[in-house]
Amino acid sequence: MSEQKTVTVPLEPTEQMLDAVIGLEYTFGSGDEDWQGEVSMSMAEEIYALMLAAAPRTTCNVPPEGWTCSREPGHEGPCAASPTA
Repeated sequence: MSEQKTVTVPLEPTEQMLDAVIGLEYTFGSGDEDWQGEVSMSMAEEIYALMLAAAPRTTCNVPPEGWTCSREPGHEGPCAASPTA
């Protein structure tokens, strides 16, 4: 069995992370049409945000946008989130 490692992912993408995908070519097909292009800065930032939102969390660093957590940052377990006023 392999040892499980904990990796800290920055809440904001680093310049190196964005540079790794900006300019990559993509093809998106809907069944009727195909779109081709290159990944832009805004697309790279959106991809990172979606990846971060989908990643499982074991500690709370930042509650989702529009929410606040009443527990200390980095706490273990679920977030005690409530909508911001």
